[in-house]
Amino acid sequence: MDIPVPEQDSIPAVVSASSVVQHTVDRAQIKALTADAALTIPGECRHCARRVVHAFGLKWFGELWSLDRLLAAIDSADHVGWVDDCGGYDLMVTLAGVTYRFQVKRPVQEVAA
Repeated sequence: MDIPVPEQDSIPAVVSASSVVQHTVDRAQIKALTADAALTIPGECRHCARRVVHAFGLKWFGELWSLDRLLAAIDSADHVGWVDDCGGYDLMVTLAGVTYRFQVKRPVQEVAA
């Protein structure tokens, strides 16, 4: 099921404690962490492999999102943030009012000395 991705400039990012990465909403950093967490599913040949990230929504068990689709969603999401999840589904992305959790680990935050 493809969800329409709104224009990037039409919806502002939320800046709150749960959506802060190194003191700002750094979508480039979130996208880099997402790419690192993506799984590769082999295809019929070595050129046909797919990169995917597993997701959970509110009312369904889960699905695989293509890495390209998720990166585009991060760029244009209503909200992008982090939650602490023991299963590693720490990335939270809200599109068109629907929140998805992705199997991307939250970055370790620096602790002030």
